[in-house]
Amino acid sequence: MEQTVDRHRLAVAVPLPSLDQLLSILEGMPSLEVLILGYCLPRPDSLSRVVPLPHMTRLSLEGSLSECVAILEHVSLPGSASLSLSGSAQGSPDGLLSTLISLTAAHFRAARTPMLPLSTLRVCDDFMLTAWDGWGIDLSSDLPVFAPSAPLQLYLYFFGIEDDELLHSLPLQVYRSFPLRDLRTVSMTRGGLIDWTPAEWADVSDHCPKVAHLQADIDWVPVLECALMERAFFPNLVTLSLVGIDLESLGHPSDGQSQPLSVLLCTWLRARRDAGIPLRRVEILDCDIKHKSLESLRALVQDVEWDGNGPVYDDSDSYIGPSILW
Repeated sequence: MEQTVDRHRLAVAVPLPSLDQLLSILEGMPSLEVLILGYCLPRPDSLSRVVPLPHMTRLSLEGSLSECVAILEHVSLPGSASLSLSGSAQGSPDGLLSTLISLTAAHFRAARTPMLPLSTLRVCDDFMLTAWDGWGIDLSSDLPVFAPSAPLQLYLYFFGIEDDELLHSLPLQVYRSFPLRDLRTVSMTRGGLIDWTPAEWADVSDHCPKVAHLQADIDWVPVLECALMERAFFPNLVTLSLVGIDLESLGHPSDGQSQPLSVLLCTWLRARRDAGIPLRRVEILDCDIKHKSLESLRALVQDVEWDGNGPVYDDSDSYIGPSILW
């Protein structure tokens, strides 16, 4: 134990290099391929130099948001390099998270560099964004399942965000700024109360026209309701996964009368079917739903999966349970 403590004290006592010194070190290693720095990042400084690292395949930084942004602003990486950035955003200057999104988006838009298109995007928690290439997601799982051919391309996680309005607008900024024309899978979970307008949702759909699989949980209900009002929402969607949602709660008023989410969902599914773009699969995970609503969904969608974990009620709101479903 004493040896561990002594080593810890020694590490703390050693002064960290300044940003200028770190850049000089990196400048002397132009063939560097992997750089991992955890809670040892230099403080931001007003420098104009940018160090090219043309052979970098992976950059991992863990520290404060301002420290991570400072390093990103002063290195030039190939667009094929993966990024992992995490730490605390507490007390960060206004606009710094938007700067981070702009820098990472510019990185993945880098010209003259081969890169696989981002095909799967996950937004959750305070602000956690995970993107990876290829297939291998298990929509019924809390965590993505990576196939060997699907390396993680981007991981961002920053906690301590105190501005709710900023937290709500960040996903929109991501969809508008990242190269997501080939995005196929979206998972939006535990993101706080989000309230996008139908026009904003249509904008997201326009930026991601190839999305085929969508997962959303209770915190994204306002977004989901707006989306269900738009028949053009993700025209190539084939799978919708709903997690932890009370589908019998009232949604936005329609014709002056509020309707349960299950009714709005069936209305939207029917419209898609009639337009020749039906969904093939709906997953209902940890959701409240009536037996009649479940049967209505099954009449509209080829494959409806219910995990049996949420309560199921009959038309009189009496609990039925899973046995009647099988």
